[in-house]
Amino acid sequence: HMLAAHAIRLSAPALHRDTIHWCEMRPAEQGRVVLVRQAVGRAADDVTRPPFNVRTRAHEYGGVSYLVTDDAIYFSHFPDQRLYRLRSGEEPTPITPELPLRYADLIPDPRRRRLIAVREDHTAAGKEPVHTLVSLDLEHTDGGQVLVSGHDFYASPRLSPDGTRLAWLAWRHPNMPWDGTELWVADVAADGRLAHPRLVAGGPADLPQRSPRRLHHLFDAAAFLKGWKGYLQADAYSGYDRNFVDGSIIEDQLAEALSLLSQPSRVAVTINPRDRALAEEVLPELLRSLGESSHATIRDDPSI
Repeated sequence: HMLAAHAIRLSAPALHRDTIHWCEMRPAEQGRVVLVRQAVGRAADDVTRPPFNVRTRAHEYGGVSYLVTDDAIYFSHFPDQRLYRLRSGEEPTPITPELPLRYADLIPDPRRRRLIAVREDHTAAGKEPVHTLVSLDLEHTDGGQVLVSGHDFYASPRLSPDGTRLAWLAWRHPNMPWDGTELWVADVAADGRLAHPRLVAGGPADLPQRSPRRLHHLFDAAAFLKGWKGYLQADAYSGYDRNFVDGSIIEDQLAEALSLLSQPSRVAVTINPRDRALAEEVLPELLRSLGESSHATIRDDPSI
């Protein structure tokens, strides 16, 4: 019991300028999830104070539950599943209505002063929840305007650097995300609506990541990355802690893990041998985005 009380779980690391953010699940606070930050040369401090609990129930097993921007932090509060905006020196204020709606995987669209997110709609009692990608106007408190619908599940929206294209993952029953995920891309019109959606790739657990040069999609390869704090494990949408190294594991998406690595970086990627050709094709481009001195070692492990 004493060990369990101190077993703080870390998740969802994200880097914004010179400050790293992450979530801590604290058993000593009845499992409350706290958003924590640490700037270069400073001590870590809590961003969210009690009673706020930074966690989403989208897809039941959750998703990325917060977003850091230049002027505010947005997060999902577990008890009511509403999204809140937290500005420096202010108390968190809700930006979504008091309805049975859940949100995850928030990204900013600063050109249009909005957020884009996965939304899970439970307003139709007795029916399956409806999953969509929505835009959230930062000037109005509403549930969001639907951008994409039709699949059973959505995850990981990503805007291109110039804001003209949006990529996302989608899948359907009975598949789990690691069984049969599709990667889609659409053009973003000036008014924010999407046009010309097209299927880019389909198959097991694709993970989109934008670089300045191209759109990468990574298949189901588990990556172990030694970076800013201990070891990072990235395994797209597994939702579970499967490995522990030196007692310090942060499990999240490969794209976010890569953003934590210092430059130059050494990246160790452990994959199933069947994915070696794909890794050898994609990794050089990812490493170039980290710096010319970065390099990778690829190890085969048939068990993953």
